[in-house]
Amino acid sequence: MRHSLRLGHRGALQAARLLCPADVDQSLWRQNRVASDSFDVPETYGNVGPLYDVPYLAAHSSIAGNKLYLLVINRHLTDDMATAIHIDGFIPRPEAAVYTLNGPELESTNEHGNHDTVVIASLGFSHASNDFIYVFPAHSVTAIELQGMPNGH
Repeated sequence: MRHSLRLGHRGALQAARLLCPADVDQSLWRQNRVASDSFDVPETYGNVGPLYDVPYLAAHSSIAGNKLYLLVINRHLTDDMATAIHIDGFIPRPEAAVYTLNGPELESTNEHGNHDTVVIASLGFSHASNDFIYVFPAHSVTAIELQGMPNGH
């Protein structure tokens, strides 16, 4: 598996303070270790770039009560990313809620009367555990809501 995410729990990883919303306890918002192929953007586009070794996958997690939330961005233009997910210090129930923001094409928008082109799809997932594989669609943002097992964290 070329792509993997490792999530810590309860302070195991360094906080991603720059990406934390102001009204969220920063100790609960984590940037996680991500192993992913990367790409380069050698040209400058507007005020961005050049960029090198940009990972295709970015992941962040937060904890609220007995729920662990994982937010993953797949930046690949065409490829879905089968990703091994490893969770330390939290035992999730097998069933999880998954929400994916995506459209049929990278350039898809909801402008010009096309209000249902880019949508949030809500799915169920029944294979969550401390180690599982999830396929993140190309050019998407996916949120996975994991419910902890009783006395499991």
